[in-house]
Amino acid sequence: MSANEPIQSEAEQISANVQLAEPVDRLEAASETEEPSRRIQIMAGLLISLFTVILFLGILELVGFIWERNTAQDSLGWTLVASRRMPIERHGSAESPYYLFETGKSYNWEGIPVEINSRGFRGEEFAVPKPPETFRILNVGDSVAFGWEVNYEESYGQQLETMLNEANDNMQYEVINAGIPGWNVAMARDFLLQEGLSYRRISELTGASTTTVTRIAHWCKHGEGGYRTMLQRNRKKKL
Repeated sequence: MSANEPIQSEAEQISANVQLAEPVDRLEAASETEEPSRRIQIMAGLLISLFTVILFLGILELVGFIWERNTAQDSLGWTLVASRRMPIERHGSAESPYYLFETGKSYNWEGIPVEINSRGFRGEEFAVPKPPETFRILNVGDSVAFGWEVNYEESYGQQLETMLNEANDNMQYEVINAGIPGWNVAMARDFLLQEGLSYRRISELTGASTTTVTRIAHWCKHGEGGYRTMLQRNRKKKL
């Protein structure tokens, strides 16, 4: 073996190691290049998915808007639209709540306009206190008093007002529409009491004693007691 053989063998080994190292370096470089590319692809996929969802929701909202706008004026306008689109607000105490419409709103369903005044009721504004020579009736109730699916002038409260004013007895009559769909007797009572109409005032207006009014209020809230007693006493008086 010549002296040059070990040197040649060592050189060949170094060359082989370099050749092996080059593919590894290329793989590492390729991996470093592919990593940002993969991130970009993932981000692009997420953005496309997000855009697709937003576009779908936008189309769905547009379809819903068009459907509701068209439905509001057909035969199901009050049933499918009005019942969802007249927001109400909670009033009163935590123990005795009642609900009124959101004030100052205007609606139109099936060609029937609905105006909500600053008191949260359907109808025109009214003066407080009432003008002199005016007899005012507060028409408290639910959707029937409100005038569901009829023009304001066709509600029974406004027809009553018209009939009373046609009497020409030098008195101006006003029937305030205090009907809220969904109201029950307890809510009407809570509204009257918390808006300032005391038991004594109810007694003066109805002729019933404050004790009777209290019993009726108790019955409205708890469903027992005073109302039955009042009816029994009235029957005895008639007998």
